Amino acid sequence: MMVEVEGEKVEEGEKVEEEGEEEDEIVLKSIEEIINCLLQSLQVQDTVVRWSAAKGLGRITERLSRESGDLVVESILQLLTGRDSDKAWHGGCLALAELARRGLLLPERLKDVAPLVEQALTYDEPRGVYSVGMNIRDAACYLCWCIARAYHTQHLQPYIQPLATALIIMALFDREVMCRRAGSAAFQEHVGRQGTFPHGIEIMTSIDYFAVGNRTNTYLTLSVMVARYPEYTEAIIGHLVEKKTNHWDPLIRQLTAKALHNLTLISTQYISEHMLPKLISGVSSKNMITQHGSLLSLAHVVQALATVAEREEVPLRVYIDADINHEILTLVPGLQERQLFRGYSGEFIKEATAVLIQKISLAKLPIDNYKHILKVWQDLLEEWMVYVDKNIRTLSLEALATLWNTYYQYNSPQYNIEWRNNLVQRYINIIQTTKGEHTCVGYTAAIGCLPKSLACEDYTINQRGDIGSVVRETALIALKTLTQAVLTEAEPELLTEITVSEMMARVCQQAVERIDRTRKVAGRTFAALLYSTPPLPHIPFEAELKSLFPLDACAEMNWSSETHTHPLFIQLLDLPRYRYRMLLGVTYSAGGISAGLTRHTSEALHTYLNSRST
Repeated sequence: MMVEVEGEKVEEGEKVEEEGEEEDEIVLKSIEEIINCLLQSLQVQDTVVRWSAAKGLGRITERLSRESGDLVVESILQLLTGRDSDKAWHGGCLALAELARRGLLLPERLKDVAPLVEQALTYDEPRGVYSVGMNIRDAACYLCWCIARAYHTQHLQPYIQPLATALIIMALFDREVMCRRAGSAAFQEHVGRQGTFPHGIEIMTSIDYFAVGNRTNTYLTLSVMVARYPEYTEAIIGHLVEKKTNHWDPLIRQLTAKALHNLTLISTQYISEHMLPKLISGVSSKNMITQHGSLLSLAHVVQALATVAEREEVPLRVYIDADINHEILTLVPGLQERQLFRGYSGEFIKEATAVLIQKISLAKLPIDNYKHILKVWQDLLEEWMVYVDKNIRTLSLEALATLWNTYYQYNSPQYNIEWRNNLVQRYINIIQTTKGEHTCVGYTAAIGCLPKSLACEDYTINQRGDIGSVVRETALIALKTLTQAVLTEAEPELLTEITVSEMMARVCQQAVERIDRTRKVAGRTFAALLYSTPPLPHIPFEAELKSLFPLDACAEMNWSSETHTHPLFIQLLDLPRYRYRMLLGVTYSAGGISAGLTRHTSEALHTYLNSRST
């Protein structure tokens, strides 16, 4: 049939075909406009709009051809090219998840999607005192969950290990409980449907929905359990060092440091060789957050390396060589030269530096060629222990006590009587002359942190003999006076069971040692404490002690005479709480240079042993 169109004759069928093509073109243009609108909606402010747009794209793409659907996927992937727009990342992850759930994300596209998924799982962009990215990480977990349900195992095989590692890191170390649980759910879906994740079932029983709810538990306990599987060890440690030591939340940085301490115990060589230099380098960063996190982590790693070296009975230099030791010891003077202790940010650096000094002291790093650094450390800690911030004061006092107990013991090269006397006198003068509350509290607490070698365990010997005995005797008198003052002021709660127990044991040790004068002071102190008024609480085996030392006998006892006291004090070997200290004291006496003291001590000990052997 012929029809005439604008003066021309054409077949009616040809006209219908042309009209159909025009209609198809109009429809395709309309769909393209709708898809563009939805793609734009993936980047808008409102979450509900992005979520609705993602579902709309999934439904429309389901009705497009294979080629057209792939173009939609490519357009979505272009939204995930930068890290400027967190809205685009969130919308893009939701859209990809909807496409994957419907089987519209072709297997050949996985090579493009997989790297973007890994980036999305760790997306965390700081914005002042907070960050954005929680919703992106949650959407990325949803995408992983959909991928587990949509693809055959052979399609996912090249991406199994990185995907498993990323989800484990999410479940263990994400700041938000919602994201940790989302990561756990996605991991569980892969284990159940694919069954290809290394050690999937064993790990899944550890990082289930409830276990990952406690952030401290995931960092300090679950991370160690998972890191024991070699497929995940280095990735977990690397993530903590590279991503969490510079996290914007200081609590995360603190947890990271403690987690690295625990992980060092199971992956010592790797952390020593690869992570320790990175942490030292991080301290030199210009970013305060990185400096703070690196200092904290370095401190805990150094202590852990020392623990491993002690456990394996090898020198610490096996894990911390001379060059690394030099870099660690010179960090604090370097921070001081760069004036990083000033201002608000300096408070974080002060806290971390105090922790570093404490951990170095606990690790007992060799300082043979760096003794001048000890004064730098002590001066800084003395300055900070009177700082207005209570946390800084507390950390500084803890570090100062550890520093003294490690590097200023009576048998250390740094220890001498002049240093000890000057230190105590200087602190007392400051307390007596200052009116500042923080200063008084700080220096008073510092005196309480003095090492034990400054008191009952001062055995300093020089050409004049055991000159430390004078300190021990003064300490015994001070113990008696201070204890009676506390009891008189009706504050017995200050005298805890542990304090009284240790005090009585040490007094008994001094009562059987080799110097007559010291034994006399110790004996009188012992009797005064045993029969004090008001009575001293928590004395271990008080009834047994009073049976051996009746009040009348104590009043007439010649405490300096070993013939009178040693046979009685030797009986305390029957009492577990006194046994160790008594053995120390008896050993000193039995090995002394006085023949009479050695003979009487040995006889008392033999008599005791013979009576117990029958």
